[in-house]
Amino acid sequence: MPKKKQRFEWDWGNVSHLWEQHQVRPFEAEEVMKDPYAIKGPDKPHSQIEARFSVIGKTRKSRILFLVFTIRNGRIRVLHARDVKRKEAKIYEEKINST
Repeated sequence: MPKKKQRFEWDWGNVSHLWEQHQVRPFEAEEVMKDPYAIKGPDKPHSQIEARFSVIGKTRKSRILFLVFTIRNGRIRVLHARDVKRKEAKIYEEKINST
């Protein structure tokens, strides 16, 4: 069965926020979501209004990012993106090394 293409929702507000706050471009966030080793899970503390999820993954240029996203109208909307902290990078690298 073919894999369903991930669709993203971008607007000027979230694109400019990601760049101004953390120098993350939309294509980098999309690459993280396609990382086969990405660590994904629910973000329960921040899911009061809508379900939110977090992911740690690597871009094609080996930048490891932490994202928070939600699903709206069947599309992925990235709410937050930043470089991982040292502890998060260690968790990601341990996962890769164990597979």
